[in-house]
Amino acid sequence: MAPVRKYDEKPEPGDLIEIFRGGYQHWVIYVGNGFVIHLAPPSEYASAGAYSMMSVTCDRALVKKEEIWDVVGSDEYRINNLLDDKYEPRDVKDILRDAQRLLGRMHPYCVVTCNCEHFVTELRYGKPESRQVRTVVEIGVAAGLTVAALGAFAYAFFICDVIYCDTFAGGNIHQIRKIVGLVSKPEEELDKVAMASTKNDLKPEPGDLIEISRGGYQHWVIYVGNGFVIHLAPPSERADAGAYSMMSVACDRALVKKEEIWDVVGSDEYHINNLLDDKYEPRDISDIIREAESLVGNKLPYCVLRKNCEHFVTELRYGKPESRQVRKALEIGVAVGVAAMVGVGVFALAAALFGSKDKEKQTK
Repeated sequence: MAPVRKYDEKPEPGDLIEIFRGGYQHWVIYVGNGFVIHLAPPSEYASAGAYSMMSVTCDRALVKKEEIWDVVGSDEYRINNLLDDKYEPRDVKDILRDAQRLLGRMHPYCVVTCNCEHFVTELRYGKPESRQVRTVVEIGVAAGLTVAALGAFAYAFFICDVIYCDTFAGGNIHQIRKIVGLVSKPEEELDKVAMASTKNDLKPEPGDLIEISRGGYQHWVIYVGNGFVIHLAPPSERADAGAYSMMSVACDRALVKKEEIWDVVGSDEYHINNLLDDKYEPRDISDIIREAESLVGNKLPYCVLRKNCEHFVTELRYGKPESRQVRKALEIGVAVGVAAMVGVGVFALAAALFGSKDKEKQTK
C-alpha cells in the first residue's frame, strides 16, 4: 500500500515530522535525502499495530536512521515544528550533527518522560518536551477534578437531605433511610460520611507491603515498624492530592520518604498486600529494613510505567521490581487495540462482501 501523504509540502533538514499511528503519534526528525532519524523501541515500526503498545515496558530504545517511507508506512503524517512559536530552533548544522552522533546508540526510554517526541524536540530546540504527554495529563487531571466535583455535589446533597429529614420529618431519619436501604442506624450515617477511611484491623509486620487505594490508582508503601512506612513519592503524591496526583506521570525523579502510616494513608482505604509471596521468596526482614532505611532522603529515578512506587517496594521485599497495576493496564490497552483492529477488519470485510452482493444484484 502506498504511503498516505497528509501534506504535499516537502520537509527541510531539521524539520520534525509527526506520524499518526492511531492511538498515538510517532515523531522523527528529517535529515535530508529522504532520510529521518528517530528514537525507536523494539515495537516501533510502521506495521506494528496493537503490538506497539509494548513500548510502554521498554527502558531503552535504539536511535535509527531510515528512509522516511519505511518509517511512515501507510500512516498519515505531517511536518510539525510544534514549538517554533515557543523556542528558537537551533542551527540546522548543529541539529544534524547531534542527530548523526547518536545513531546506533541505545538511548534511555520512557513513554512518559523520555519518548520519541522528547528526543526530536531536544534535537531541534535543546528542550525535551512532549505535548501528547502533557495533553494526556491534562485530560486525566480534568477527569479527576470532574469526579471530585461530582463527589462533592453528592456529599452536599446527602447532608442537606439528612438535615431536611431531621427537621421536617419529626427526626425520624431511621425509618426514611431504612425505606431507601442506606443504613440500619441513623446515628451511624453522619459518622460514616465524616470518617471515610477504612482502617484495616490487621496490623502490619515489618517488611509488609501496604496497598493504598487512591481512586484511579494504588499507592504502595512498605511498613518498617513503630507505625512508620517508607515509600517512593513524587511531589504530587500525598493523601489529599486528589486529581493533582495525576501530575506524577510527568515526573522523572521521586523522593524516598519515611512517614507515619496514617499521614500517608489519610482517609483512603488500604490493605496489607504481599502480592508476590506466591511467586518469590521474601528477602530477610533485616535486609529489607536496612536497605529501605538507607534510601530515605534520596531522590531516585521515577517513571510511572517502569520505576513507580510499586516497583520500589517489590524490589525491597523480593529483590524483583514488578508492578501488577502497570501490567494490567498494558494488557487492557493491548486488548483494546486488538479488539479495535479486529472490529474494523470485520466491518471492512462485511462491507466488502455485502457491497459486492449489491453490485451483483444491480448488474443482474
